[in-house]
Amino acid sequence: MRERKLPPVKVSRISTTRLEKGYLWVFRKGLKETPVGLRSGNWVRIYSEGGKFLGTGYYSQTSNISLRLVDREEIFPSEEYFRKRFSECLEVRLTSGFTLNDSFRLVFGEGDRLPGLVVDKYGDVLVLQVLTAGMEAVKGEIVKALEALLAPRSIYEKSDAPTREFEGLKAQKGTLLGENLSELVVAIDGLRFFVDLEEGQKSGMYLDQRLNRNIVKRYARGKKVLDVFSYGGGFSLYSLAGGAVSATAMDISERAISLARRNAELNGFEGRFTGIVEDAFDGLRRLRREGEKFDAIIVDPPAFSKSKRGVERALRGYKDVNLQAIKLLKRGGILFSSSCTHYVTREMLRSVIMEAARDAKTELQCLEVGTQPPDHPSLLEMGETEYLKFFVFRRLS
Repeated sequence: MRERKLPPVKVSRISTTRLEKGYLWVFRKGLKETPVGLRSGNWVRIYSEGGKFLGTGYYSQTSNISLRLVDREEIFPSEEYFRKRFSECLEVRLTSGFTLNDSFRLVFGEGDRLPGLVVDKYGDVLVLQVLTAGMEAVKGEIVKALEALLAPRSIYEKSDAPTREFEGLKAQKGTLLGENLSELVVAIDGLRFFVDLEEGQKSGMYLDQRLNRNIVKRYARGKKVLDVFSYGGGFSLYSLAGGAVSATAMDISERAISLARRNAELNGFEGRFTGIVEDAFDGLRRLRREGEKFDAIIVDPPAFSKSKRGVERALRGYKDVNLQAIKLLKRGGILFSSSCTHYVTREMLRSVIMEAARDAKTELQCLEVGTQPPDHPSLLEMGETEYLKFFVFRRLS
């Protein structure tokens, strides 16, 4: 993209106040003035109605989020600019304990004030997720900046999130730079994992549960563990590494359970690992009918709601799955319960689990509360960036 003066847009008084407080989005009704011919993906200078400069961002014609703020200063989205921003992101990760050879999320969209962009680092391979038209417009500069900063063996694009449809973008997958890879093996916390770049969920692996998997590992010794909504068996593997007697992974996806089995074999855990392809709600009820009991159960479902309108239904789902899990726990057993939607708050999740415990005629003792790791930072003024909740409960009776 050739450097030039970016077009100006003006936003409402309410949107101005929100931006000044630290929020990064301007919704469609918050737009006041836009230049003729402005198109999705165009980068712009953002002003208040009174002409006060608020920052630089980009515009979308099709999304309800019309503007996303990227910088409080007047900048141009060049390779040099992104190299500077990525360098800052890297420094945060290294300061928080990650190493250059590690696997972590290098760029976490709004959490790093780079909305619409996610970059995961798996050793010397980068996986890029471009979610908005604004970031799509500067993808070439982004790739060059990542290459200059990290000299990766490969950069793979996995821009297939449904949110791209709101931006008028089609899904895109494939190698952008370097070696043409479809699968990796990475080492994390002394364990090895297959990362399915082409067909795996998200960027190929869920990096956001790393801290919480280590919490599970601490409790696992000598326990019979059930890992519900397991995907690739991350929690199962950490349990087995922590000394669990056995770990059973349950997921509705045959591909996910196949990946979990391969991960177990990769780490020499196949003798203590069992995979079940089954809907979690059906599977938990079946295990109860069969008289099964577990010492520890992990409940890590996908986002049951991706909008405010779906929260009530999501809460019913969280309550039901946690109720069935509680009923399968032995007395003194440990329930690890998680939610990954920002629409369901920490208190909402705690409340429905408390209701589930009452329905199961038992009491729960809260031992720990977890969250997302420092490579998934959150902004205080953007609740959307603080999405991951994780509770550790002990069944008392």
